[in-house]
Amino acid sequence: MQAVSEKKKLLLLTYLPVWKSMKKKTTSEKNTQNIFVSGQPESSSTPWPTFPTVSSSSMTPRSTASLLTSPPPETGVEGAARLFGGNNCSGTVEIFHSGQWGTVCDDSWDLLDAEVVCRQLGCGRVLSAPTGARFGQGSGPIWYDDVMCTGSETKLSECWHPGIGSHNCGHSEDAVCFCTPTHLSSILFLSAASTVRLGNSGNRCSGRVEIFHAGQWGTVCDDSWDLDNANVVCRQLGCGAAQSALSSAAFGAGTGPIWLDDVSCSGHELSIADCRHSGFGVHNCGHYEDASVVCEVSSLSTSVTLPPSIPFSCWFCFQFHHSFRSWLEGEVRLANGGNSSCSGRVEIFHFGQWGTVCDDLWDLLDAEVVCRQLGCGRALSAPTRARFGQGSGPIWYDNVMCTGSETKLSECRHQGIGSHNCGHHEDAGVVCEGKYRFVTNIATVSTTSLPTRVEGEVRLANGGNSSCSGRVEIFHFGQWGTVCDDLWDLLDAEVVCRQLGCGRVLSAPTQARFGQGSGPIWYDNVVCTGSETKLSECRHQGIGSHNCGHQEDAGVVCEGKYRFV
Repeated sequence: MQAVSEKKKLLLLTYLPVWKSMKKKTTSEKNTQNIFVSGQPESSSTPWPTFPTVSSSSMTPRSTASLLTSPPPETGVEGAARLFGGNNCSGTVEIFHSGQWGTVCDDSWDLLDAEVVCRQLGCGRVLSAPTGARFGQGSGPIWYDDVMCTGSETKLSECWHPGIGSHNCGHSEDAVCFCTPTHLSSILFLSAASTVRLGNSGNRCSGRVEIFHAGQWGTVCDDSWDLDNANVVCRQLGCGAAQSALSSAAFGAGTGPIWLDDVSCSGHELSIADCRHSGFGVHNCGHYEDASVVCEVSSLSTSVTLPPSIPFSCWFCFQFHHSFRSWLEGEVRLANGGNSSCSGRVEIFHFGQWGTVCDDLWDLLDAEVVCRQLGCGRALSAPTRARFGQGSGPIWYDNVMCTGSETKLSECRHQGIGSHNCGHHEDAGVVCEGKYRFVTNIATVSTTSLPTRVEGEVRLANGGNSSCSGRVEIFHFGQWGTVCDDLWDLLDAEVVCRQLGCGRVLSAPTQARFGQGSGPIWYDNVVCTGSETKLSECRHQGIGSHNCGHQEDAGVVCEGKYRFV
């Protein structure tokens, strides 16, 4: 994603001035360019697709007039956009040109482009910009390719692209857009359009999946049925996470139509009907293949009684509204961090469910934002590779890119909610400095309650009679640990000597010259300028982040302490 963004930035800088000047020209000439009988417009304007040439000998004056005055075969405003295959705020992107709806190729398609579509449709902020015809392949022309929006445009047609109809794509590359519905009416639309229930079970959170369509209840075939699909059903019903996705009519064979087959959800859709499928009523199944789910019975599903004024078909709307009283969309928490609430696996709340963050591009700037959002001080490290254990459920973010100044992780750039190529073995974590409690009544503070060691304190171990030479150890999170000797040099050692009041540095031994330590290795790839007052102020890979063993423990030899008499 980063490479694509850099490419986009370069192309925007190169072509945007040209594109703007072309737009001014085409705007002034629009009265002469709106009607095409055949051929191409002038070469100075954006290229248009080739239209079939109509032989003048085969046309009478009447047919010529008819061609110029008859309404287009499809209705729409030039440059209008719409989404199909999902709902009014999610689906495959289509744009109207020359009397025909066509799709957009996903080359270079990203959140900036999708943001413009959401704005044009009045659908709130963008959630993700999936590629690969997630909602199914369109038909007809492919109008745009290599779209490059700055994100500030009001319409997709204002963004730069190589030219209408100019592309090297197939419909397997149709671009998709997920937007946030801005009104409750949008959510009502989502729910009413795809009412779901679970049949043949005494528990409303488990049973055979049935969907209401065209005035009739029908079942779902189990082809490709999995936990991602089941999670969407469970969420739609206001139940907890999916425990299992059962096949082969586990809750008995249903009756009536089989509405859906080959369902393929990403796991973050708001409705089962938003997922990809073969089409309503299109299947090659029998009822012995009816799909079922078993959902976790959440406190919401057991303790909340649906008000009589709200029909069951709108249960999702009620659950959506109710859950927002307790959890704010985009809230973060740190899991599996032991006794510390300021370190652990990063989890973020979306669509009523906690999910993790992939560690692709994860760094201290991203971790800094998480620590700030939680009120946990500055970021000390940004561990990767599920350092705090693997999570479960959805992976909400991937390729997160924060500037470090954001107040919430959800404000940072990312690939799109639920869009990722990761597994939970790549879950990102953070280690923050910690929360501090300010005491106003000093008299009530007991000295025994204060820590005996200070975070970031250093000491030299195994140096014999000298307290100014030995293996470098630093104190973090209540434990002494060592420093790896990768990149260790005199500048780093000089800072340690200064911090200990041990005069100037004499040498910076490596390879555990003072014996191998034990416990954690806190620092690796330390890079000091030599002017720092503490080792913790120097650049390093992140606390606890290393690729070393204790045979690489760093040491120092300082000049020593002097007593003036």
